[in-house]
Amino acid sequence: MLFASQHLMKGFAASFTAPSVQFLYASYKIAGPQMQIFGGVTQLPWAMKPMIGLISDALPIRGMNKAPYILAASVLGIAACATVGTVPQGHLGIERLVACLFLMQLQFSTCDLLTEAKYAEKMQSNPQHGPALMTYVWFGLQVGGLLATAMIGP
Repeated sequence: MLFASQHLMKGFAASFTAPSVQFLYASYKIAGPQMQIFGGVTQLPWAMKPMIGLISDALPIRGMNKAPYILAASVLGIAACATVGTVPQGHLGIERLVACLFLMQLQFSTCDLLTEAKYAEKMQSNPQHGPALMTYVWFGLQVGGLLATAMIGP
């Protein structure tokens, strides 16, 4: 779970998709100030992390607090990413593009928060493994980001 959420998704996928957002907005002929507004809207899920955490803790689904929320956010995020990648620009208005980017960030932030919460629990129960676990998470995250940057190019 940590490999998929932290290394592949947050490290690689987020680093791979983030640079393209400004180019997407430019392809829609969006002015700079409007790009900033859309950027703020699409980044809202990162500010919503406390609310996401409270909801997942207060409303377990079938006795599970994290996995169902990670799955739901991932389904929405993957569908949004597929929509951005496959639907022609003429059929995907700017509002829908912003909604898709919002859902992608919702996936990133939800999975980030809930997996961090899970490995924090594990570190509390086995504190001697805490430093190794943090090294694993952050090393993989940085390698994923480096691979994405190398693939994107200059």
